[in-house]
Amino acid sequence: EGVKTLFAGNATMVLRYGPSKGLNFATFHFFNSNLHAIVEKRREKRRTAEASKSSSKNRRRTRKSVEVLEPEKKKDQDISIKMLAGALCGVSACLLLYPLDAYATRKAAGKIAENFTGPFSVPLGVHHVVKKEGYGGLMRGLTPALVAIAPEAALTFGTYDIIAEWYTD
Repeated sequence: EGVKTLFAGNATMVLRYGPSKGLNFATFHFFNSNLHAIVEKRREKRRTAEASKSSSKNRRRTRKSVEVLEPEKKKDQDISIKMLAGALCGVSACLLLYPLDAYATRKAAGKIAENFTGPFSVPLGVHHVVKKEGYGGLMRGLTPALVAIAPEAALTFGTYDIIAEWYTD
């Protein structure tokens, strides 16, 4: 089939890769900071509720026990939040860019017989798939992709953030 076949779908993947990584980092930061804020608000509500319910003697004991237990709990929760934020960022980018992924896969596999060339080859190819199979054709295989990307992104971004935090500390 020639050397050109080795690069079938490459332009689409290049167009997808940059925005995908940008979306991953932006959405990871968004989810990570917002999830941490939500958890911190819940912690603060719990502290104020415990403080208002207990007497002054019990309040001292409660505060001490919360302070002793909280660093370990907080670290575990922070790791969970980072992993969840990573999974959500991967899922978000996948949902937004999956049509390009589906098109590139079809192009690389030779499922698209038309050979579009030029600067508009990707939009023409995507339009061709939609015309032939409908919008659902571009979303075929989305569920397995989401199942695969969620744990991968959770580990990648969560671990990166944990190591970056550890290093800066």
